[in-house]
Amino acid sequence: MSGHIITCYSYKGGVGRTMAMANMAVLMALRGRRVLCVDWDLEAPGLHLYFQGEKAKVGAGTTGLLDLVEALATDTQTAWKPYVRPVKLDAPGKLDLLCAGFEGEDYVPRLQKLNWEQLYAEKGIGEAVERLREEWTEAYDVVLVDSRTGISDTGGICTIQIPDILVMFFTANDQSFVGSLNLARRVIAARQQIVWPRAALRILPVPSRFEGRVEYDAARHWLQRFATELEPLYGNWLHKDLKPEEILRFTRLPAIPHWGFGERLPILEEDRKDPDTLAFAYESVGVLLEKKLASSLELVGRRPDFVVPRVPQQVDFAFLGNVDDYVRKVVAQLRSDGATVRLWSEVALPGDRTEDASKKIASVAKVIVHNESVGIYQSETVGFSKIQSWKLGKSIVPLFHDRDERDGIVGVNKGTTPPSACAQQLRAIHAREAEKEARSKAAERARQQNVLKLLGGKRRPKPD
Repeated sequence: MSGHIITCYSYKGGVGRTMAMANMAVLMALRGRRVLCVDWDLEAPGLHLYFQGEKAKVGAGTTGLLDLVEALATDTQTAWKPYVRPVKLDAPGKLDLLCAGFEGEDYVPRLQKLNWEQLYAEKGIGEAVERLREEWTEAYDVVLVDSRTGISDTGGICTIQIPDILVMFFTANDQSFVGSLNLARRVIAARQQIVWPRAALRILPVPSRFEGRVEYDAARHWLQRFATELEPLYGNWLHKDLKPEEILRFTRLPAIPHWGFGERLPILEEDRKDPDTLAFAYESVGVLLEKKLASSLELVGRRPDFVVPRVPQQVDFAFLGNVDDYVRKVVAQLRSDGATVRLWSEVALPGDRTEDASKKIASVAKVIVHNESVGIYQSETVGFSKIQSWKLGKSIVPLFHDRDERDGIVGVNKGTTPPSACAQQLRAIHAREAEKEARSKAAERARQQNVLKLLGGKRRPKPD
């Protein structure tokens, strides 16, 4: 299934839009999703500053979106992947960043030379953006776009042409709120005029830096106003049994002065189960967006269940054991090749034993991969012999450190096999498993046909 694009927009600056987007991107990667962040705020870039710490660090690079747009103006088929930088993050998913560009002395003059009207009319940038949109949604589960504030050419691209979902961040004042509401109305009208086929735009209003614990009466007044005036924006996605004021309780971001200094990621530092934290709010909004604004009733009524990643019915690969950097690179490669991959840590429910979560994901995978390397969580992982004892009838591929086999069991030597080569070996094993499964199904169909012949072409009646 293809991914979806979410634009984060605010009519006024200073509402915490970029911070919220960075934290939600990390959250989605923690939940095992493939995520791309795009800094389309070319006039005031800064998304990359949230990924400078030890827990989330963006790779080195000197190019970005500005460079890509300049290249597309010359050749609309320019590849976008060379402009993307990976974010090193201890997560089962993948997080990439397309920065605005390197802010050297020539950045502002180059930006001022961009004439978007001319690029669309004469250079075919509109079609190039469509190609980017299609390729991004094939390569990633979620694409998050940080848009320019106010009314601008690039803001129009980000709010009208690109997104499946538009997230509007605003604060409790008329400048921010009324401006956002008017913009939403214009976007909805303009969306109906674009030449590219699109489903109806879904809009998620997010009151940000909202003080509701001290100024209780003022907060109640503003929430009621939000619920009344924003009601038309909820019409095409909010569950029919919910009212706007109910979902607003979970989609507002609290004002917490502690996080008002520097570029920080509370999603990595706070307890997401504590409703008084900013991480709790980011998780509520982030998971709702990850699920394409579906299941709003579950968010309001059963949030603990709502935020737990679900196990898909069938996956190509299940990774058990320690999740180290090697495994993350292999998983990233497999996912970039289009394979469905899940790690045991992604499906663990609160209170689950590691073995239960591991067995759950292994049971729906075609190929099981076990990493035996010792890490800080090694004591919590399931051993290879335990996986064998489950007798699932599937290929189990061990990842060894500095050896090719142990006790007669052939695996992958992580010391001599690059992650890309390991991914290639795993795909070959998967292909053999798929071929074996196809032969088994063909044999079963042949057996059933032989039985029918013996019965004279009539199926035996089922017992009562």
